[in-house]
Amino acid sequence: RGAAATTRRAAPVCAAALRGGHLSRDLGFGDEGKDVRDLQNGLAQCGVFPRGGATGYYGSLTRDAVRAFQTEHGLPPSGFWGARTREVFAKLMSAPRQQASELPPPGARTAAVPIGRGAAAPA
Repeated sequence: RGAAATTRRAAPVCAAALRGGHLSRDLGFGDEGKDVRDLQNGLAQCGVFPRGGATGYYGSLTRDAVRAFQTEHGLPPSGFWGARTREVFAKLMSAPRQQASELPPPGARTAAVPIGRGAAAPA
């Protein structure tokens, strides 16, 4: 994907990024406006659109980013922000967040994660 590629984010982060937009109408190639810019900014937060690239025009970059979002969420990659894509998005929005009771207790051992190059994770 070249320079436009970004790190993919988890679905809840992606959904949260898209929450603030006015994304309740169909959007497709050639559309323009604030809702397209909101979609582009949200897709950038999801890691499927170049950060800082929002123009408000639904062109090939936006179409490809919507296709990537659709593919990641098990939809046919049409590139059209339509009813089915919004439905999946709405389900992501309504998914319960992890409750405190589901978190490991304080002091519990968890998988080691590297903390830096050359540094060892705590034992």
